[in-house]
Amino acid sequence: MTLASRGEDVESFLTERTIEAPSVHKAGARHVGVWHAWDQWASKVVRRPDAAFLRRARMLESEFMLRWVSLDLAALQAILQTPTPDDLGARALDVVCHRPSIGDPAPRKAQDAQQVSALDDALEAAATSPASLTALEAQLKSRGQQRSLLYEAALRKRLQGYGRGMPAFTRLRPDFVATDGEYRVCSVTHEGDDDTALTEAIKRTGHSVEFTAHMVDGLAGLEGYLRDKIIAYAEMIESV
Repeated sequence: MTLASRGEDVESFLTERTIEAPSVHKAGARHVGVWHAWDQWASKVVRRPDAAFLRRARMLESEFMLRWVSLDLAALQAILQTPTPDDLGARALDVVCHRPSIGDPAPRKAQDAQQVSALDDALEAAATSPASLTALEAQLKSRGQQRSLLYEAALRKRLQGYGRGMPAFTRLRPDFVATDGEYRVCSVTHEGDDDTALTEAIKRTGHSVEFTAHMVDGLAGLEGYLRDKIIAYAEMIESV
């Protein structure tokens, strides 16, 4: 997910690479954007990929989808505040950590969209000082590549187990592995005739969240960041 980012920059990034990622947020969303990419997302991230990268990217996208959440400065500021029950920072991370399924029924998808919309409205209604957002933006930019230190402290307070990595493949250290997100490989054996159980046995599962903040217009630098992540996750699939 991208912090302190604008939805229009995400849209441009996806469009330039012809990545099909329908949005979950409502039209005109001001603070929160959510996109789901189920097919051919990893292989399109790099605009001039080599053969080795394409092989890994296609392997990754055949197993996992991409859920991209964009939170603007107001949402990030909410996360940086001292946590309280059901505060806006907690609600923002609930949206970030949601795990959808391509097979979700329509009511579940509508509920997901409503959660995103309600958060966007709540952030707009919050009494957020424009001066405080300007100060936060300046603070982030002044830190350069060290800006993650600013928000990681808040994320550790809010997300139990933040930064602990992927036990199944210790060389890969996602920022956060969701409660239901431990990586599980497919089974090589299955007993019985239950089609549902067979489907569960042969699929891989995993749910990890990566946080990053790119402060240059157009999300410059994000392509290289995503390229490295795609390679790392593909290596996990190859190795485990």
